[in-house]
Amino acid sequence: MGKLRFTLTYLLFWFAIIFSCLLAENFSLFASDHMGGMEIGSLYLLSFFVILLLVFYYILERKHNGIKIDTVLLCAIATFGLVSILTVCFQGTRTFTDGIDGAVGTISFSPEVKFQYVLQIIIWCAVLYGTLYAITRYSISRKWLKWLALVYIVGLAGCAIVDIFLESNKIIGVFAGNYQGDITFIIYNSNVWAHLLLIGIFSCIVLCLKRFKPYYYAAMAFFFFMIIFTSCTTAIFVSITVMVAYTVFEIIAVFYKNRKKLVTYLAAYIGGLIVFSAVFALMVIVNVDIFANFWDFVFKEILNKDYSTLTSRTGIWASVFGLLSKNPIDFIFGLGYKTGNAIFTEYFMTYRDTGFAIRSTHNGFMEVFLRHGLLGVLAYLTLLSTFVFGLVRLIKIKQYRVAYLYSLCFFGILVHGMAESTTFFTPNIGGMYATLIFFLPVAKEAKYNRLKLLNKDLQERDIPTNKLSNSEICYCLVSLLVGLVLAVASVFLCMGNTFTTPELVIYICLLSVLVLALFISPALSGARNKAYWSALFRPIANKIVMIVVTIVLAVISAIILQTFFAFDIFSRIMFSLSVFAIFSLGSLLAYGIKACPVVDEMNNRFTRLLQKVSSEVPYE
Repeated sequence: MGKLRFTLTYLLFWFAIIFSCLLAENFSLFASDHMGGMEIGSLYLLSFFVILLLVFYYILERKHNGIKIDTVLLCAIATFGLVSILTVCFQGTRTFTDGIDGAVGTISFSPEVKFQYVLQIIIWCAVLYGTLYAITRYSISRKWLKWLALVYIVGLAGCAIVDIFLESNKIIGVFAGNYQGDITFIIYNSNVWAHLLLIGIFSCIVLCLKRFKPYYYAAMAFFFFMIIFTSCTTAIFVSITVMVAYTVFEIIAVFYKNRKKLVTYLAAYIGGLIVFSAVFALMVIVNVDIFANFWDFVFKEILNKDYSTLTSRTGIWASVFGLLSKNPIDFIFGLGYKTGNAIFTEYFMTYRDTGFAIRSTHNGFMEVFLRHGLLGVLAYLTLLSTFVFGLVRLIKIKQYRVAYLYSLCFFGILVHGMAESTTFFTPNIGGMYATLIFFLPVAKEAKYNRLKLLNKDLQERDIPTNKLSNSEICYCLVSLLVGLVLAVASVFLCMGNTFTTPELVIYICLLSVLVLALFISPALSGARNKAYWSALFRPIANKIVMIVVTIVLAVISAIILQTFFAFDIFSRIMFSLSVFAIFSLGSLLAYGIKACPVVDEMNNRFTRLLQKVSSEVPYE
């Protein structure tokens, strides 16, 4: 938060967001049944690790950036969190009886399940507060968000390429005419995969804020090609509309000073679309196999759907109103985060008899309505209105290109949210990413004058240059490696009897590499003779008490967890990270962050880099 003058704080910020989103998603990441949710042990370990990250984050922010509590923001989020917690805690047994066939559905929540939901709400509120505070205080600049969008696009493109190889037989089957079954792709659900690809198209648009870049446009076309095979109608129609609107805008932006060329190029573009459609239709009519088979797929899987009910979505939305209208309190406050979806699933299966479970309402606003009631919808609309204020601000300062492109992405997400549970400020990876990349950069324009003051303060800051010896650099490096060795060794020693052979091999190899790195790191830093051994053993000697305490806590924790929970691969990973976090947090509290001059050097270098980045005028 603050002004992002501390490297470690910045990294912890992103780690906290990612792991808290994984916690909210609650997918069983390393199991065949992804929708079954995490093991209880994994859930608690992940919660514990995210809490440690948040403690790190706020301690470092307080120490280096002088963070102060934003009373308005804190009160708003705390109130929202408290209402959500009370809704979950006071949730009783629900029984539904179908008056036609007498089917009965009952759902109740044990105290342990309610505790898990409350824990997730508390963690998410803490992360949400940090995120909003960070954005509004210029902790995250637009430059860094562009890097995040680039990483997303590269990662998404990699997954799409892997997908083509994994499901090549299904894709070929579309063109060969022997297509069978759904194409689920690398993600367990085709709708989720289509949503990720759609967000990838929007991310490409954000990366073209300054000017048109053909390689990002090529990436947009590639993502659209992949969306077609998901047969997700909403994502297909939204992506077509957005890409056409974006292309037309780019033509206007390039030739707006020359009306003759503008009309010519627009006519050529529209004519090209018409010719392409006509040629494709001709190939289908004359029954060219590739085109005819592809059209057959498009017609059956995309166009030939029950659009009168929006592919059964109107029935889902009617069920939401039917469920909430049974109790006025539910209509006002909703059924709670997590509990709302669980209750709705049972209600829908009882009254609709569809034979499958509905995990969401397939509408972003309905999702908010189900979980948080009418008050939640009003709060959500209020948040959305801040985007409009930011948009007006951009128009006032004549940033028309940025205003148009961001609004294109914003309304594209909202339209997609009419058929899928896509929302901003949602405690999952998709909702959080959309908030950071597409919503908050525009919303914070209302604080433009404050941003200029913060930038001026950053430019005028005097950054000292530290002269560090090789042994001081090595001290920090070895301290880090000591914690990593402890993390891996604790899992290997405390849970060795429950390892499978592949896991055992992996942990032994990883432990060996870390131990080797521990001994060669002083040599790599340039230390020689006595300085070599001093650089190696000084961090270990200084932290001997912390090492012993960490080992004891690790052993006790492992015994408790083994007694009550079954450990899967994800649980082991989280336990390793937790041990490392305990060691690092203990070192931080015992010796203070300034005991390691390398961290201050990183801070100073990062601040100097920010001075360069922030000297640029936003969006120009």
